[in-house]
Amino acid sequence: SQDQAAAVPGLTFMVFSPGLATMDLIHVTEKALPVAFGVCVAISFALVAIMFRAILIPFKLVLTVLIPITWTYGAALYVYEDGKLEWLGIDALSRTGDGRLDWTVPIFSLTFLVGLALDYDVFLFERVREFREEQFGDREAIQLGLSATGGTISA
Repeated sequence: SQDQAAAVPGLTFMVFSPGLATMDLIHVTEKALPVAFGVCVAISFALVAIMFRAILIPFKLVLTVLIPITWTYGAALYVYEDGKLEWLGIDALSRTGDGRLDWTVPIFSLTFLVGLALDYDVFLFERVREFREEQFGDREAIQLGLSATGGTISA
């Protein structure tokens, strides 16, 4: 019995099944995801600050990364967990089987969205900086930077 096993010092019970392994993986991932996100933001912030030699640009880049990610997760919860678009009758926009997003969605979408957003932001800011170095004013540099990169970013 369990009481007798507890009385034996050094005896440990271990149980294995695919379901338990998945539960352990989910638990470890849930604990590590905020740390991974924080480290990613901190490293990105530091590298952008060094690259542009400015302290305000990294704040803007972090905001332009966090806002779309927050919106994306909110939209995913609205559609797939809350089922708010089921009335359309489209299976792809219906609530998932157990009413929850798969645990892998935040991990994979976070890495993809951070990479994509930082890539485009650095691309845009580099062009704005180039125009500033050519002695254009702030407003003109931003307008020229947006017009030079807008087609590529929005394609």
